[in-house]
Amino acid sequence: MSEEPKPCPFCGGGPTVFYGPQRENFVRCSACKAMTGGETSGAAAVSTWNRRAARDEEVAKLREALLAIIANSDEKNEWDAVDKLEQNRETARAALEGK
Repeated sequence: MSEEPKPCPFCGGGPTVFYGPQRENFVRCSACKAMTGGETSGAAAVSTWNRRAARDEEVAKLREALLAIIANSDEKNEWDAVDKLEQNRETARAALEGK
């Protein structure tokens, strides 16, 4: 059985495999339209796509931390905002470093 494409690493959308002649095989997200480059086979396109999708957890952590930084920038209590910002920076730094 061939490998199935994982959800989009950028938005979590469902991927579609497109098959064509020569190097016209690729995987594209149905939601955000992110896609791989042309590959020699559908299996190679899925493999390329899944290598990118392997970082899903790190991307999700980073996205969550960045959204929290944005949300906390409107915090009314300045000291609470600074504390939360520092916590979220550490979360973002750890996600970027793969921890």
